[in-house]
Amino acid sequence: MTAILLAAGYGTRLRPLFSDRPNALIQIGDKTVLDNLIENLCRAKMIDAVILVTNERFSQAFSRYFESQPPKIPIRVISNGTSSEQAKLGALGDLNFALDQLDRNDDVLVTSTDRIFGFELLEPIQFATQYSAPINVCTKLYRRTSIAGKYGCVLLRPDQSIIDFEEKPQRPRSRIASLSVYVLPAEAQLLVKSYLLEQNNRDAIGFFLKWLIKKTTVYAFITDKHSYDVGT
Repeated sequence: MTAILLAAGYGTRLRPLFSDRPNALIQIGDKTVLDNLIENLCRAKMIDAVILVTNERFSQAFSRYFESQPPKIPIRVISNGTSSEQAKLGALGDLNFALDQLDRNDDVLVTSTDRIFGFELLEPIQFATQYSAPINVCTKLYRRTSIAGKYGCVLLRPDQSIIDFEEKPQRPRSRIASLSVYVLPAEAQLLVKSYLLEQNNRDAIGFFLKWLIKKTTVYAFITDKHSYDVGT
């Protein structure tokens, strides 16, 4: 399985504190956010390759990072060619760009690089193999208001299939929050291009998820472990 890491943002939420580096390379304690993510991916034995998609502004920073501390799994850093916030491709454009680089037809794990996960990524990967369907990693928060404006909100059936998805609603309809981690089988990957061809919103994967549940069954993997979003 290949992991696709979306790291093409311009760090606008944390300016001017960290305007010289991507959020993924911010140090928290004795590790960067990316250190934690790469270590988690390495523990997920089913991940054997990683593609990190970034932009022209930060591509050299990521390349230097991996040169200074070579990871235990093969990682390719690719630039989407943009150099400003105004020119960005959006998360769906970056995902499509990364998918075009794949030379094999297997499942992919997709996640952002500005979050520290308290759960093992191996868990949703194993869950996905049981269902052979797209998976969205979620958690149940104490209050609906904790989701408002911060997380995607997920509505579920009893079998954990997703009924509906709202991208950072101000009035959430459930306490189930999306953690922006996805497992996409080959069939769902092909639908990314269809989504983009329809001129749909490309800013967040959640918009694609809302569209995808009308095309196929998507399941939620629910974790009770904490997750920390840098900058929120």
